[in-house]
Amino acid sequence: MKPSKLKRHLETQHPEHVGKSLEFFKRRLDEFNKQRRAFMKTSTTAASALLASYKVSYIIARCKKAHNIAETWVLPAAIDMVEIMLDEQSANKLRSIPLADNTVGRRISDISDDLCDQLTDVLKYSHFGLQIDEATDVVKDAHLITYVCYISANEIKEDLLFCKPIVGRATAVKVFNMIDNFFNEHGISWENCVGLCTDGAQSMAGRHAGLQALVREKAPHTSWTHCMLHRQALASGSMNEELDVDTSDYEWIRNPFGDNSTSTLSTADQEQLIDLSCDGSLKLVFDAGPLEKFWYPSLSTKAIGAASKEASGSSVSVRLPYSQPHQRRANDTQV
Repeated sequence: MKPSKLKRHLETQHPEHVGKSLEFFKRRLDEFNKQRRAFMKTSTTAASALLASYKVSYIIARCKKAHNIAETWVLPAAIDMVEIMLDEQSANKLRSIPLADNTVGRRISDISDDLCDQLTDVLKYSHFGLQIDEATDVVKDAHLITYVCYISANEIKEDLLFCKPIVGRATAVKVFNMIDNFFNEHGISWENCVGLCTDGAQSMAGRHAGLQALVREKAPHTSWTHCMLHRQALASGSMNEELDVDTSDYEWIRNPFGDNSTSTLSTADQEQLIDLSCDGSLKLVFDAGPLEKFWYPSLSTKAIGAASKEASGSSVSVRLPYSQPHQRRANDTQV
């Protein structure tokens, strides 16, 4: 800016400073720069605290813990650890992390919405198949659960698309409208739907008035598949009593982190199973992926099939996934 204009601005806008020395204006400039640096530091701290809040909320959601655990247990423990390992000044920075129970709930909701947006963005440009089922919760309320199988980065992936309550009777028209409204809301085209998997109920599998028929009106090339798990459940209902095997001793294979008191394992293997169930990092891996990926790939099928030992009359080799990397070696146990 020209000196003449600076002088006019000083005389018209700041007449109280006219005639003051150069040192006065230098001091004001230094004060302004200090305030700006303090503001930038505060903004950076707030952004870091916000990111930490989201990360803690994400871990709480994955572990399926109560939201108030962050404020009552996680944050006080983190402050004590940082104060001991580092210093009190670093520990005080953790107090600025917002971890109230309602805040954690909002963070989890934001993460859920963001994951849904990422998934729907992929489905807009990829072919996919739907797996639909109706389920009831502990209070007997019906919910529509929809999974989607799609291709992303040359890999076949499967994710939960949505889970919504069903008001009234779960008719084919109502189920279809729930799916159609979700597609319209997120801009997903029915033309990308190439597969539909349901149970054998008439409202789902009906060719003329069922969900299968309604979907094919929107996507004629869609192929319908009767869910294999439902078919196995129907077949097992009339199974021969000789094939009815008690699998309670092998529940540790399906959920190694539950109450698994079994007599089919040796004392050493039971101790290893206890160590495994106490490992929080392995619990996260178990919750994040399918069962066969948690166990060793080469023996996962054998581990899951161990419950059929009495029916097959042969022994099955099972290997536990140890919590320490150096312990991941061959240690087969005859079940």
